[in-house]
This record gives sequence, structure tokens and C-alpha cells, in this order.
Amino acid sequence: AMRIRDADYCDGPLGPPVITKVHVTNNCRGFRIQDSRCAIVTQSTATNCSDNAFYFASGDYTSAQGCHDSVFDHCTATNSGQVGFMVIGGSNCTISNSVVDTTRGAGIHFYNHNSTHHVDNITCVNCNTHHTQTPWQEANGLSSGTDDGNGASLAVVVASDDTPAVVNVANSIFTSGGVLNHSTSVDSVVFYNNAPSTIV
Repeated sequence: AMRIRDADYCDGPLGPPVITKVHVTNNCRGFRIQDSRCAIVTQSTATNCSDNAFYFASGDYTSAQGCHDSVFDHCTATNSGQVGFMVIGGSNCTISNSVVDTTRGAGIHFYNHNSTHHVDNITCVNCNTHHTQTPWQEANGLSSGTDDGNGASLAVVVASDDTPAVVNVANSIFTSGGVLNHSTSVDSVVFYNNAPSTIV
């Protein structure tokens, strides 16, 4: 639905602008913000996206790029074909006071970062279902699969040299979801992280 690239909102005379009360329905991606600073999205929803609903992206998909000091707050991702909230690269990004309801991939996924990100007061319900592909992958006969983070509701997957790669998680609820090995039964895998990343 929308894409912002290479924007620096930190130093404006009135403070950073805020995207608020924007509702996205039936799109590929919902909110994709790439390689930007001080981006803020609040009180917004992304429903029936066939890919990621809310996305802080890195242009080269590594920790060398990404978004910094950015926030998704009081947002809701519903029925995401990929991940509810995806963060690639960057530093000091926060996902707070938000809801993820039904995703084919991980509910929240951090990928290839070497800094600290934050998750606070999140509710994840039915995240990482048994589906192995996004709707658009299925429709196009592709062999690629979802970003499922080893079946977890919240995943941290980083490169071997991405240190310290920390995600602070607080005051959050994970209900059902988390399918291991893509069986049709729910295994309730809550967290997954690979070395050298840490979830605290």
C-alpha cells in the first residue's frame, strides 16, 4: 500500500511527522518503511495483506542498512500472508501497544540486525499457522516459503557476525500459534533465536 525510502525525520523543526489512523486492506504489503530514521506509525491497521503488514526494511537485507529510532505503536496486523511486524537491520526500533492476529509467517520477525530493538505490550494470536507459503507465492507457483522463524510467534534470525543483536521483549502475550515443522497442529512455539542473537 505504501513505501517510504531513505527519509530522515529526526531533525525537522516541528519534530518527526506521524502517520496516524491509516487503514490498509487487501494489499501485498501494508506499511513498508526502508532505510529511514525517526519514522512513526500509530493507530493504524493492515488487514488481509498477502505479505508483511508492517515492515521496517533494509535495502540490502543486511544489518548495514535499515531503519533507526522508529516506532510502530497502537497498530493492528490482521490476517497477514507473511509477517505481522517485520524488522530487518536498523537499530532502536520499537513495536509497542499493538496486536498481531493470524499470520502465515512469524507474528513478529527480526532479521539481520546487530543492535537492539524493542517489543512492548504486544498481543500475538494464532501467529505462524501451518501454511508454508504466502498467498502470492501460492498463486504464482513459487517454491519460496514464508519467513517463519523456525515456526515461532516471535523470531530473531541474524547473520553469524551480527553482534550483539538483542531484542528486548516486555509485557506481551502470545496465544496459540507457533507451528513447528509446519504440521497442521499448533505447537505453540513462542520464541526462536539463533546465535549470536539474544531475546531478553
